[in-house]
Amino acid sequence: MDKLLNDHTVLSSHQVCRILQASPSAVINWIDQGMLNGFRTPGGHRRVKVADLRDFLKNHNMPVPPVLRGKPSRRPRVFIIDDEQKVINAIKRGMKMSRAEVDVDGATDGVEALVSIGMNPPDLILLDIYMDGLDGFEVCKRLRKIEQLQEVRIVAVSGSPSENDRRKILKYGAEEYWEKPVDVGRITHFLGVDSEYDAHP
Repeated sequence: MDKLLNDHTVLSSHQVCRILQASPSAVINWIDQGMLNGFRTPGGHRRVKVADLRDFLKNHNMPVPPVLRGKPSRRPRVFIIDDEQKVINAIKRGMKMSRAEVDVDGATDGVEALVSIGMNPPDLILLDIYMDGLDGFEVCKRLRKIEQLQEVRIVAVSGSPSENDRRKILKYGAEEYWEKPVDVGRITHFLGVDSEYDAHP
């Protein structure tokens, strides 16, 4: 991880380990004991905000690595996987109208998406569950098998949400499960970037 991170950037426990050169057990203990402020995703994964990690280091008189200082060196990037191009276009338009500093790309085919993401990993993947051909469940499983994509955040979306689908996709590695249509303010809030839209919980 060589890019600078802003205060709202969310890190996985594995990323914290790499940044601090600490063991996984140490980081997990810090979070579980409340020494390092963190939270769990619906899928049970530990997450830590950069601001909380920086506070932890300062409170324990530990040096703050350069990667935790300053503003991000590039705009966050969202990749949308949805078999309806109009959905991708709508989010692109909404993001532009929000004036958020976020780049949006997408693909209507699961295989095409896997190739594109493998070549240029985004910060967030919005993954439609039910698509023709390779569905969202299979795409999610394949993404999580690619080593360089282990830290990419995946949010599954569905126009017909169900508890069974939610449990299944979280098990496969998605961080959250949202109902369509997806609000642009929710995306920017999730990424920790400013926009002209209010975020919806």
